[in-house]
Amino acid sequence: MTGEFPCYRRAPSKRLLALLKPGEFLSPLIDLNECNVQGLCLDVHFRPGDQVAVYCGQANILTVELRPREKLVRVRANDTYRQQYRREPD
Repeated sequence: MTGEFPCYRRAPSKRLLALLKPGEFLSPLIDLNECNVQGLCLDVHFRPGDQVAVYCGQANILTVELRPREKLVRVRANDTYRQQYRREPD
């Protein structure tokens, strides 16, 4: 054993961290961490490429990606959940 820790390129950039601070544009994502919604816990993870993923159990339900070159934030919901939202009421 070398004593070195594995390196995961998941650390958010300074720009993303600034947007995640309390009161900033993406701060509601941090509030989702371990949020209990109808008995289900949500879990927020940092991913490579300045992405924040929101999980419910093992399902990635939402991904938010900072795209500084395009000066935008991309928000994508899992296809399964987008389909449910579009479903017509009974």
